[in-house]
Amino acid sequence: QRLAIVLVATVAVRLFFIAWGLSGLCVKERLGMSRTDFTVGYALAAGYGYVKGSGAAAHHLGNLFERASAGLQVTPETAGPLPSEGARPWMLHPPGYPFLVSIAHRILGMPADIPMMLLGLLLDTVAAGLVWWIATRLLGSAVGLAAGLIYAAYPPYAYWSSVSKSVDGILAVFIVGCLACVVQAAGERGWRAWAWFVGSGLVLGLGCYMRPDYMLMPAILALGVYARNRRLREAILAAVVIQATVFATLLPWALRNHAIAGRWIFSSTSVGGTLINSLGEAPNPWGYGPFDEDRHKEAQALGWVDAWSPEADAHFRALFRKNVIEQPRAYAVLLARRLPMALGTPYSFGYENPYKTQTFGQAQTRGQTYIDVLSEKPWYVLAAYWDLVLMAFLSLCGTGCAAIMIWLERRRMDVLLLALGPHLYSLGTHFLTFLWPRYILPSVFCWLIAMAYVAVRCRDRLHFRAAARRAPTQRA
Repeated sequence: QRLAIVLVATVAVRLFFIAWGLSGLCVKERLGMSRTDFTVGYALAAGYGYVKGSGAAAHHLGNLFERASAGLQVTPETAGPLPSEGARPWMLHPPGYPFLVSIAHRILGMPADIPMMLLGLLLDTVAAGLVWWIATRLLGSAVGLAAGLIYAAYPPYAYWSSVSKSVDGILAVFIVGCLACVVQAAGERGWRAWAWFVGSGLVLGLGCYMRPDYMLMPAILALGVYARNRRLREAILAAVVIQATVFATLLPWALRNHAIAGRWIFSSTSVGGTLINSLGEAPNPWGYGPFDEDRHKEAQALGWVDAWSPEADAHFRALFRKNVIEQPRAYAVLLARRLPMALGTPYSFGYENPYKTQTFGQAQTRGQTYIDVLSEKPWYVLAAYWDLVLMAFLSLCGTGCAAIMIWLERRRMDVLLLALGPHLYSLGTHFLTFLWPRYILPSVFCWLIAMAYVAVRCRDRLHFRAAARRAPTQRA
């Protein structure tokens, strides 16, 4: 019955967001990366393979996207040949989401937008049910119900899983599913436990085909297994089994990339450019800008087609290591500036604020500073950014609840490492590399579990105090 409540609430909230997205009222348009995934997906449906292009090839693929969005079913016959000029294998991201776009389009014969919205709704509903199960298993039925309902109502999950039509919205179910398998395995013995560990690696490996950010997460999950069972050898073997299964699942992708680039790429070719973008997100001694366009110009100046080519990726990875080693103080300052983003992450839920203008940018051209603008229009930040301020506040509350949970449950390290481990891993890795809200959203369900835990503890404390006040009257 509790599970049914969670699932119904999850579906209802996401249907509301889908209706909002279709209305077009103050909702963000398709992200550039989402359009790219759909374009590459239609290229797969056309039989071109996992390719991207520039010049004539880019023009052809753009027309293919427009025709498919208008209702033409893309097949090798209707698409025609892909111009060889500018066509190249695509390695920016693993092909999981474009593959789903291709399958949905070929089976249903319609634009993949609505099917991918509904698929996101379905997968995120499964994730909500798994969050309920994990929290119930680790912290009790009351926390499980609260965690499931908070997940169901959390606006960023509702938007990214349905309206956004992007890989960011369907990654959470794989992270939750991986954790659920580990929680189940930690309570089993013998071959059943190892079967669940293999299942955990398989689920995570499939998730890495969407985005490989969590590829090395098994180590922290194994710490939770050790804290629960106190069997070090089993925990180490569990980490090896899960991680080996992840790599085995990604092996076809890595083999394809090795045949093209001559090196093993289990993740993507976006890592190097993204790392340099992270160094440029604030004033820095290296003189880097924060945008992809900056990396493209640098890569093209070195003779590569763009920043996502295998050669540019390797160059930028090496450059990142070199810069950090040579300027550790500048890197430390950058991390310090990034800390507020980690504590109170302003997750977006797709709201396109009509009050948001180019006020700050216009002020800079007039020689004014941000302080000048705010002194003239102190209401502007609240009016234009209330949505992000609200989500940053909720995120800060989640961080605080996680800290409270860690303190109150400090003797139950198994529960803490399993319930909070995925987001601790995500925060740690992205804090050191590139912390962008949607990158760490898939694991923020851990903080939602912490919020549910604190809410139930507060409710129990209030009930206890009310019962204590009634007791003297009843004795009299």
